[in-house]
Amino acid sequence: MGRKTARIESQVELPHETCSHDDVCAVIVTYNPDSSFEQNVRALLPQVGRLIIVDNQSSSAAHSIIAQVASACGVEIIWNDRNLGIAAGLNAGIERALACGQYSWIATFDQDSLVPPDFVAAIFEAYSACLFRGKVAMIGANYKLAMRESASHPISVRNGSIFREVKTLMTSGSFLKSFVFADCGRFDQSIFMDYVDHEFCLRLRQHGFRVIQASRAVLAHRLGSPTSHRILWKRFVVTNYSPSRHYFNARNRLIVYRRYFTWDTLWVVHDVFKWLRDTAKMVLVEQDRTEKLISLIRGCWDGIREPLVAQLDSATAQRDGAAGERRGHDPELGG
Repeated sequence: MGRKTARIESQVELPHETCSHDDVCAVIVTYNPDSSFEQNVRALLPQVGRLIIVDNQSSSAAHSIIAQVASACGVEIIWNDRNLGIAAGLNAGIERALACGQYSWIATFDQDSLVPPDFVAAIFEAYSACLFRGKVAMIGANYKLAMRESASHPISVRNGSIFREVKTLMTSGSFLKSFVFADCGRFDQSIFMDYVDHEFCLRLRQHGFRVIQASRAVLAHRLGSPTSHRILWKRFVVTNYSPSRHYFNARNRLIVYRRYFTWDTLWVVHDVFKWLRDTAKMVLVEQDRTEKLISLIRGCWDGIREPLVAQLDSATAQRDGAAGERRGHDPELGG
């Protein structure tokens, strides 16, 4: 066990070098994007070396939008024949990027995330300023949540720092060193959607890596169909997720909690309280709350019943397979 830890430390303590934007391959997973998708692609494309779109069987109308955008922008597409979920979609794009062997970083984005012109520069500004950057496996964005009625402010960072260390990040707007997929495995496809990002961050940290958030890399992002409400003096936002989304969110939370409770109990407890708060908001103001609560309860039940041994065996097999693959690659690919 100690020998494996030493091996990981030797990989993360790499020489500090500056990564050009051409060393970044971005992956966007799509599922029925709207007309804003072209704007999002055009904003990101000049800032990265390559962009791969992975579509999870969008409708025929959305399929046409994606094809037109890809043709106009010169972007490649992977067409899945069914909706495989966000994790499998990301993994397909990651496999394509890793096969080239020329990208030090892989960036992941949602279809509705809009980056400003200096977004990637701000990501690497934060990385360069980080004194422990040799151990950083993932750099994430700051977020400005897009809402129907009001806009939130980006997450504040203490003392004017251009980055902060965090425990988990959202997938969209995150940059990962390419070699970490060999050490830690790919995104967990059994989770399908929701908490794919949190699970992967926890796994990275469990392997000895660190995760930071770039405060100046502000990403416009939308969670569900958000609306703003006020009760007495308190204003708050709800996502208006569908019942099926509440099911997967609850199921996947329980799976992740069970995997990592003993390793990072504080994170799990904090997330449980956040979940309870969000559920209370949903019950107070959202429509179809009974159906959503039933779906949430079903998700909790399935998350509790999910065999943990199978989850761990799957993760181990994925990691072992990636480790075998890595023996044929440069260990310093990730910078």
